[in-house]
Amino acid sequence: MILAFLIVAQSQPADVAQDREAFEPYRRCVLIEARSQYNTRSNLREIFATAKHRCVKASLDATADLALNAARRTIEVAAEGALNPEPVEMRFAQFETELLFELASDFVPKAK
Repeated sequence: MILAFLIVAQSQPADVAQDREAFEPYRRCVLIEARSQYNTRSNLREIFATAKHRCVKASLDATADLALNAARRTIEVAAEGALNPEPVEMRFAQFETELLFELASDFVPKAK
């Protein structure tokens, strides 16, 4: 049981890296779309919403990849004989929040 916990604990940084890799195409799409709107008079909330809307396919692909990664990790933990596998984590919302903060630090509103 302790060995299974140690294995899971060691693999978590790799899991996050794998999930970030799956999220990256969506992140790039949103950044490109948002940056193309910076010269408008829209606020950051509107820019982010429009960019997310334009990147729906990338969002769906990233969500599916994150779900598959989580399922794979759950199967691996169960195969190792862990009685209580780690809960399935969907990191999409976490990554999207980080993306919003990235845009906020990059965004300079145009004077009205």
